[in-house]
Amino acid sequence: MPRVRTSSVSHVEVAESGEATIVELVGDFDLEATGALARELGEPINRERDLIVDVTRAGLIDSTSLGALITAERRTSFRGRRFALVVGPETPEGVRHALRLTGLVRSCELYPSIERALAAIARPPPGGAS
Repeated sequence: MPRVRTSSVSHVEVAESGEATIVELVGDFDLEATGALARELGEPINRERDLIVDVTRAGLIDSTSLGALITAERRTSFRGRRFALVVGPETPEGVRHALRLTGLVRSCELYPSIERALAAIARPPPGGAS
């Protein structure tokens, strides 16, 4: 059963599948939500797991929460694990724009659904073996 962490305007749902941890962002991620988000992203990284972050249901991701995502992507890569973003067709344009501005869409694997991300993570990464 997934864990859920909440703040006044957002929550994070966490589930595991195989070698991956899935972190779903739901609602608005601002300064108030960043600490909880960073903890939820850091825990699977510390356990040497691949990380899939689904932003499809995020309404807003501010610069502090974007910083938490960038840090998680770097830490995951440094540990030799994979970091993937799920950006579905229903992801708000504001969230897409923020991800483009930070460069996250260029630096990590992107998938339109959690299912596609899980299937891809089960295969060796592009350009090398895991």
